[in-house]
Amino acid sequence: MAGLHIIEGEAADFAQNRGSDMVEIRVDPHGRPVESKRSPAWAVHASTRRQRIQWRAAYRAFVESYRRAVQALLAEIDGLGFPTEGCRPTCTALARDG
Repeated sequence: MAGLHIIEGEAADFAQNRGSDMVEIRVDPHGRPVESKRSPAWAVHASTRRQRIQWRAAYRAFVESYRRAVQALLAEIDGLGFPTEGCRPTCTALARDG
């Protein structure tokens, strides 16, 4: 609580020097900044460029493996002979049930 008393004291001193008993804050809480960076955020936050490259390579390998697994699962489902009028189950439904 000592920090709060320091801040309150500084605010009171500031207000007294301005000839007021209140400190006014003239910032719209719902306003937007006048300027902001327009660059896109990093895909991954890594401390070095090398780590970023390694992460991207690992992620690409994961996505490729996932896609192959889904294709294999769908090929297996197609071989089960579902009726053409019906909808085959989705991969998430199979994972949940199996």
